[in-house]
Amino acid sequence: DVLGPRGAVPVVSSNGNANGIVWIVDRRPTSNLAVLHAYRADDVTVQLYNSNQNSSRDSLTTGFPFGTPTVINGQVYVAVHGKIEVFGLL
Repeated sequence: DVLGPRGAVPVVSSNGNANGIVWIVDRRPTSNLAVLHAYRADDVTVQLYNSNQNSSRDSLTTGFPFGTPTVINGQVYVAVHGKIEVFGLL
């Protein structure tokens, strides 16, 4: 089970009609730590990324229940306790 027992609020981004990505922030109830997940929009069984893959660089801190990522200009913003984390290509 990828998501905790409360589920998550999905957000979809795309480049026009192509390259859709479903973004989800999962918050684990036992640790309260958040994880950002990205899935292919046309096949959500394919995970493209999660913030624990390179945890020394990308791991999130304590998240909020039902945290919702925001996608603007190719960057993903995630609110966590005391700050906003930004993900995207440089």
